[in-house]
Amino acid sequence: MNIDLLLLVFFILGFLSCLGIIQILKFKSKYQFKLPALLLIFGGLSLLVFAIAWAVSSLIEYENQAAGVGMLIFGGSALICFSIATKFMTKKRVGVTDAQRVK
Repeated sequence: MNIDLLLLVFFILGFLSCLGIIQILKFKSKYQFKLPALLLIFGGLSLLVFAIAWAVSSLIEYENQAAGVGMLIFGGSALICFSIATKFMTKKRVGVTDAQRVK
């Protein structure tokens, strides 16, 4: 097992994590998140990064079936978290003050 390849993979996973957080911050300008949505999105992002790490490390060890099962379980759980989080998001209305939102 080549250690340079493993370091590169986990560097890319860190980059993907930062990219995911940047996308969440961009979505915050368009959508209003409730607390459950934020928790589900961060949980889903963590599960997705873990699923990729699991699959890559399993493939490096020539465990193809473990990689597939890891993507199915952890990646599927991440997709479920993301889809449930969309139910707790509302689109921000442009030009509406906070006093008008209360009504």
